[in-house]
Order: sequence, then C-alpha cells, then structure tokens
Amino acid sequence: MVHESLVDNLCEAIRNGDYDRVESFVKENCNVNKMDQKGDLPLYEAVLLSNYADKIEVAVKIVDLLLQHGADPRMENGRGISVLDLSWLADRSCFNQVFAKYGYPEFAEHGYFNFVNKIELNKRMASKPLVDCACEAIRKGDLGLLKYIIKVTCFNLNRYNLNRRLPLEEVFLFSKDVKKTEIALEMLDLLLQYGANPFMTNERGISFLKLFKIEDKEGFNEIFAKYGFDIS
Repeated sequence: MVHESLVDNLCEAIRNGDYDRVESFVKENCNVNKMDQKGDLPLYEAVLLSNYADKIEVAVKIVDLLLQHGADPRMENGRGISVLDLSWLADRSCFNQVFAKYGYPEFAEHGYFNFVNKIELNKRMASKPLVDCACEAIRKGDLGLLKYIIKVTCFNLNRYNLNRRLPLEEVFLFSKDVKKTEIALEMLDLLLQYGANPFMTNERGISFLKLFKIEDKEGFNEIFAKYGFDIS
C-alpha cells in the first residue's frame, strides 16, 4: 500500500462503516487531517456516515477514534465546510458528547451566524450557479452540504441546473438506489420544506409528483402528504 493512498483507503473504510479497518489505518499513522482525492476529510466522512440510522453508533465510535488521534473538527474540506459546520447543519446531537470529551464546544454554540459570512459563497460555489452546487450535493448524497447551501443562501429551488434538471429530479434519480432511500427521504423533506414545487416538470413534461407516484416508493408518499401534496 503506498502512503499517498492511505487516507483514501481510510475514508473508504469510514464510508463503509468498517471500524476495524479504520482502526488499522489509523494505527498505520495515517494523517487524519489530510484530504482524500475527493477533497473530504476522514472526520467529515465519519459525520456523514451518521446519515444512515443503522450506522450512527459506529459513526460515533469512528469520530471518537479520529479525535483521539488528533483529527481537528475545525478544519475545512475542499468545499470550505468544517465538521463543526456540517454537524450543526445536520443537527447531529449524537456527536455532542464525544466532541465535548475532547474539549470542543457543543454544536449549539457553533450557530448559524458564525459561518454565514464565511461562505461568501466560498470560491467554489461562486464559480457556478447555486442550483448546480445543490444538485451536485444531492448526487453525492451529501445532506450536510445541501443543507448548508439551502439554509445559507435561500436560493430558488425551482430553477433548472445547467443540465436542465431541478433539485427534485436529482433526488428522484438518487432515490432509485434503494440503499440510499433514507438519505433521499431526508433530502426530499428538506427541499419541500424550503419551497420546492413538485408540480414542476422534467423535459418530458412529467411532474415530479407524478414521477414519485409512478415509482410508489415506501415513505415518499408520506413526505408529500406532510406538505399538503396529494399523491394518491
């Protein structure tokens, strides 16, 4: 194993929730504050792992292990987002205790106004339309980044991206992978909460409400109903 790829292997092990492999890479003196080829940090990946309800326990264990070996939650990934930003936006209170254990403030103290100006919209976001940034976050299943973009910028969720797709369409496509259903449900809830219109149509003239109705996936109907949309 070449040393340059050690952090990539570490991040992959974290994404898989494989604690034993994570521990073995850390014991090989892998730099836990180094970005992988995707521009993400091991600690960031560990917090993202908690998007899956059945992975929360191992995510907390991995975060504890990384902090124990010097991981810094104030460091920013390639998109300019720190783990503290991500954890606050994603409301991951499950990590409060372990971060407090290593002397970091609880996320409630790391509030919204601490990072609003920091985004500006950070150089990478400023280089392309926000809707494209949001759609990219959806395709990657990065719920924390999606929340960050929506809550900080309040951009129009009913605009098409450069590929003529709406964020709702990206969620629909993302939901086709049954392993990603849980995150897709959270993203759909978020988009509807902030004004996404499911009556808008794709290039074939089919509304996204109808697309979800055709697929009839478990859980999605309930979210539409929550916001007053009849999918029966």
